[in-house]
Amino acid sequence: MAGYLRASPDRAPFLNGTRGPAVWVRKATAKLRRAAERLDPAREVTLPPGTRLDARPDLRQYDIGRFSWGHVTVSNRSPGARFSMGQFCSLAYGCHVLLGGEHRADFVSTYRFPAYEPFREVFSDPGLETSTSKGDVLIGNDVWIGHQSLIMSGVEVGDGAVVGAGSVVRRSVPPYAIVAGNPARVLGFRFPPEQIEALLRIRWWDWPVEQIMEHLPLLASHDVQAFIDACEPPAPA
Repeated sequence: MAGYLRASPDRAPFLNGTRGPAVWVRKATAKLRRAAERLDPAREVTLPPGTRLDARPDLRQYDIGRFSWGHVTVSNRSPGARFSMGQFCSLAYGCHVLLGGEHRADFVSTYRFPAYEPFREVFSDPGLETSTSKGDVLIGNDVWIGHQSLIMSGVEVGDGAVVGAGSVVRRSVPPYAIVAGNPARVLGFRFPPEQIEALLRIRWWDWPVEQIMEHLPLLASHDVQAFIDACEPPAPA
């Protein structure tokens, strides 16, 4: 299952799941279609082998792993900040990643005066940075992010983590942690520490599809230890 990206008129890309290896812009309206045609060609975009780009959304600095699916809005108003999502991730409807555009609380006013008329003409540098970014957003592999969650800039979500619905994630999330709330807090971990360490060593998401198919009965089961033992047989006594 590959993903597709679509562009909205304000140039914010979306990621959705499909059943085919295609990346395309949904032509919902004539206005959106014309807007998509004016967007710059994609640059610095990494997509899985076999993925096809059928339109020209602004896809700079996005890295989407294989078999990840869902629906996420990525707001990118800070050139240079990257959005990277690993393999086998699942994102519920309404997720939002904020790569930049955070207003300056350290200024007298949080308003972006240089961006709008008639205030713009006062500034010699119309590109004065009145919004900020804390950096890249990096989502690991086998991550589940619940409905209407917000991931702020500078956050890394570790492999195997679960983000509860409606969460606002402002700090990085450890591997296999379960977080929820506003701000999101660690509620617990999916498995005991020794099993988490083993899963991070195994890295099943990097396997070829044929190997994953062989292990599907265990991958799709609750018997975590049996899966680990199948991949890392215990040393003989």
